[in-house]
Amino acid sequence: MNTIALIERHTVHEMVVAYHEAAKEIKQAYKLQGAARNRLSSAFGASYYFHVFSDKSNRYTVDELVADVLSNIKKGAWRVVVGRLGIRNLMCTKQSKELDEQLESGKGLPDITDEAIFGFLEQLHSQIGQLAKDSIMECFDMLRPRRITHKTNEKNARWELGPKIILKYWVEPNWSKGFQIRHHYCQCARVLCNAFSLLDSKGVVKSYGGDLTDAVSTTRQIGVNSGETEYFKFKCYKNGNLHLEFKRMDLVAKLNEIGGAGMLKTGS
Repeated sequence: MNTIALIERHTVHEMVVAYHEAAKEIKQAYKLQGAARNRLSSAFGASYYFHVFSDKSNRYTVDELVADVLSNIKKGAWRVVVGRLGIRNLMCTKQSKELDEQLESGKGLPDITDEAIFGFLEQLHSQIGQLAKDSIMECFDMLRPRRITHKTNEKNARWELGPKIILKYWVEPNWSKGFQIRHHYCQCARVLCNAFSLLDSKGVVKSYGGDLTDAVSTTRQIGVNSGETEYFKFKCYKNGNLHLEFKRMDLVAKLNEIGGAGMLKTGS
């Protein structure tokens, strides 16, 4: 049998042309996607990687794949905007978690426009006072003596913090035989540092976990790890406890005043 006769010559030519045209279009598409990612990185910062390819399978239509990519880009862009504003550093744990969930799901996120971003800024500006108060209240509630996981040298107990406190299970050994704040408590450490910085009229902390997290991670000793920051002296122990001493009792007094009043008001 003449196998050449199984495929007509004009059909072969059509397949060859289609193959090379498709290859050219695919190359162009990937070059455009790469250019799009470079454009986004240039505007939003090279430290954030924009995923401009869809993870969905080929079972989806082109429109669905494009929608998936555009959704990922929008979520990524809002993450950069939120990060640049430093808003998460001002939020209490609950608010920060809700924001992270929204950024992950994309639900309710507006499109990236001048109006949307400036509207977000205006809304944030109007809430700064309440966000700061919520952060300070969370810090007080997290540290106050009635918390059974914490110990304090104050016996009069429920509505006041004393000069020292023991935070159980806050630290763990790290690879260098020093210590670090457990990942689960990094947000708590940031809330703590943030509250004292706000009470001292110095604004929100700049680093992810605050000065305490940074100081614990950079102090290297075996067995007992001690150090201090602007507001705290600390010692870390192998049992996971972090012994904290407050250096600014005037700020502790403010924390007690704001936090205690708030707890009494809510009856907590």
